[in-house]
Amino acid sequence: MMRTFQFATRLLATIATLLGVSLMVFLLMQAIPGDPVDAMLGERASGADRMALREALGLEASLPEQLRRYYGGLLTGDWGRSLQTQEPILDLLVARAPGTLMLAGSAVLLALMLALPLGIWSALRPGRLPDHFAGAVALTGGAVPGFILGPVLIMVFAVWLGWAPVGGADTRGSVVLPALTLALGMAAVLSRQLRAALLEVLDEDFMRAARARGLGHAAALWRHGLRNAAIPVLTVLGMQLGALLGGAVITETVFSWPGLGTLTMEAIERRDYPLLQGCVLVISAAWVIVNRLTDLITAWCDPRIDWSG
Repeated sequence: MMRTFQFATRLLATIATLLGVSLMVFLLMQAIPGDPVDAMLGERASGADRMALREALGLEASLPEQLRRYYGGLLTGDWGRSLQTQEPILDLLVARAPGTLMLAGSAVLLALMLALPLGIWSALRPGRLPDHFAGAVALTGGAVPGFILGPVLIMVFAVWLGWAPVGGADTRGSVVLPALTLALGMAAVLSRQLRAALLEVLDEDFMRAARARGLGHAAALWRHGLRNAAIPVLTVLGMQLGALLGGAVITETVFSWPGLGTLTMEAIERRDYPLLQGCVLVISAAWVIVNRLTDLITAWCDPRIDWSG
């Protein structure tokens, strides 16, 4: 009964957070300096064109009326139309979302494949050469930003070696380089977090008891340590995944990957404010939902965690 109440509290808190995020997105669009009509048409546009665009954007209405239309459209699925293509914004977002989800999923998989061996290796040899090597790799992966790492990977693996396509999503293996660009920074954080969590678990009484029963250091860590160290790692993974959805804007642009990131940049370049508003709203809402799901998963894995927090 208590768990059900706590879950309902979390759900209501998530809904309230999403409402707050949607309101912030609306107010940020309102706070853009200058007149959006002048920005999109230029100051030499005719009065009729300016009035038509102002009506299309709903700028002729008062701020409360614009807010009412905004939330009404969100609830009914009418998010407006792109000013450039006249396509429904929701259709554009739905068409691009699978690309971003595929890229994010591939990046998480690569990050785990890199972070787990590095983190475990470091924890088994703290203060020794493997630990220093893994720390150096993690530091390098976390220090290089994506807008630098992406072009470097393109130059090496696409231009010099010819192992991967330069960009796009039309050829086989095109997801590897953009996913690797996103994964390296995430793997650096996860490996360091996993190392710290495992070193803390190694000092617990149950690990000493396992080794006293004859289990080797590595076997005890594999059978008992990883599960107990997974909770903080899951928390960091959820935060990294949420941040990845926003950070994918740069990576998708560098690799011309057809996802929400490139759609956002296209909206900015074309000054398509309704489409930009939809992109920012979806990315922000995805960050909130991913982090809330992470909270619920970690609470389910460890009954000692309070769901109502």
